[in-house]
Amino acid sequence: MAFEFLQSLQIEHNLDGNDESDIELGEMSEGEEDSTPNSATPLPSLDLDLDQDEEWTDELVDFADRLEPFTEFSGPVHDLPVDSGPLDYFKLFFPDSVLNMIVEETNRYAEQQQEAKGAEDVYWKPATLADIRKYIYTLITFGHHQVPELSLIWSSDPYWRVPAIADIWGRQRYQKIHQYFHLADSSHQPGRNDEGYDPLYKVRPLLDHIRNVCSSVYKPKQNLSVDEAMVAFTGRVSFKQYIKNKPTPWGFKVWCLAEAETGYLLNFQVYTGKTATQPEHGLGHQVVTSMMANHLEKNHAVHFDNFFTSVKLAEDLLKEKTTCCGTIRTNRKGWPLPSSKQKPGEVRMRQKGRMVAVQWTDKRQVNILSTNADPKMVTVERRTKAGVVQVQVPKPVVQYNKAMFGVDLNDQNRSYYPVGRPGTKWWRYLFNYLVQISIINAFILMKRARPDDSRTSASQNHLVFPHTPSESSGRCNRAGSACTEGPGCSVPAGIKQPIQPKSLSRQDARAQEAVLPVRARWSEDGQWSNPNTLRITRAASLQSVGDSGSNNNSYLGRRDKDFSFSDLKPLRVDFAECSALGTDKTSNSPSLEELHKWLCSIA
Repeated sequence: MAFEFLQSLQIEHNLDGNDESDIELGEMSEGEEDSTPNSATPLPSLDLDLDQDEEWTDELVDFADRLEPFTEFSGPVHDLPVDSGPLDYFKLFFPDSVLNMIVEETNRYAEQQQEAKGAEDVYWKPATLADIRKYIYTLITFGHHQVPELSLIWSSDPYWRVPAIADIWGRQRYQKIHQYFHLADSSHQPGRNDEGYDPLYKVRPLLDHIRNVCSSVYKPKQNLSVDEAMVAFTGRVSFKQYIKNKPTPWGFKVWCLAEAETGYLLNFQVYTGKTATQPEHGLGHQVVTSMMANHLEKNHAVHFDNFFTSVKLAEDLLKEKTTCCGTIRTNRKGWPLPSSKQKPGEVRMRQKGRMVAVQWTDKRQVNILSTNADPKMVTVERRTKAGVVQVQVPKPVVQYNKAMFGVDLNDQNRSYYPVGRPGTKWWRYLFNYLVQISIINAFILMKRARPDDSRTSASQNHLVFPHTPSESSGRCNRAGSACTEGPGCSVPAGIKQPIQPKSLSRQDARAQEAVLPVRARWSEDGQWSNPNTLRITRAASLQSVGDSGSNNNSYLGRRDKDFSFSDLKPLRVDFAECSALGTDKTSNSPSLEELHKWLCSIA
């Protein structure tokens, strides 16, 4: 569904020097060739070998059916059993060896910090493998439970409390792990002016590991896409980027290579700014060739926007048995179609061997360079306010629309479930990004390996991964009110606790007086049965209703200043605990005094 949604959008970063485009996408079904003069007229033969001395010509020749077919295997490449669960796939990216490395670096950093301060942190105890598992699980869960303050996660108020986190460890232990969490030995980090300085030193070990796993456990299909992604960050760091008109304008720029169909991330590089040595053929050329290093000589088709596209890049990729398609800026060296005025629907095409240059005007002028699509017009269907209409579109435009959005699809999946909470340390944002792409890629691996699994059906998404934490998070072991987590565990033994009343002025207390509609079910043997709901609501006057037709149910309402709360939100209470009141079992309903006494006892 996400990929179909992306194909219903307009291309928004593909025109000459602009981040906008007027190519309208829709259900593009190829039809017969147009009979216009711009259509390709097949010639007897075509030399598919690239000739540097060959010139651009107006004679258009079809060639796509004579390209070498893509015959490489595509799909997961790992040794997991078929019945492996979501956590098993996630562990491909975060195995215990990586978690143990994080444990070691976290404990080392804690020792370094205490030595630097000259004082022992009495609340710190060395991190364990279980602690790091819980920490990563907690970061994932933050994306599903947004609270204004961190402490509210461990609140006794059920409205704010997040049992998925609060029940597995205490607030103090989480805060200490978060304080000293580390991925690399800071004592060995080279200075900014030293040889071997790496701006990404703090995340380099994990970043390299995740990138290697992404490329080694999955073989992509033919169509790939290269684009930039943004990791949001508004703090201070030397290589933070700003890109106008992006949904995330400030942050880290990440060059990405993804499979067009699924959005599986195959390779990525965090851009850290200009270097002393400038690329010979431009940054775009360097990025594409480095991203595609492990996928050349396999007849892949790679797609990119006008930041990357150049005639030189297309020629170099053809030499490596790799085709391409992308929008291009008209000032690129060797581009044969300078910008000119055209009416909507007009098209110009030129060809040089397998390179096809297209200049087509829809709402605006679009320039595309392709080496994997014939120079001809095809019919596509476009949805308009008047209904579905048929439009003649150049074949390279259709190819571009079909396979450009792999990185955008990956970004879309990342936006659904953020990881972590806002902070000041830049490298934590990149760590959260690595966790996100690991979840998305793990889900795609499972989906490809088990297409019939209900957890990978079209109606499901990668939310299933962080939603199965039993093995990774652990539980807080209690015996009654005792907790093995030690003094750092702030989880109360009794979960069902009401909102604690605060001291109020007389005027505020009067305004906050509450009506407590209570539905209590009383069985014939005098015992409470079935959990019921106590809902505290604001009301200006007493409202009560009675069910005179039933002896087993009574609705009681009462205004009482003993029940004035500063924060009146829905509250759930298990009335099974009321059996301890010692009420008169001969009565079918508890007395108002008994209810009042019990409610006061838990408040």
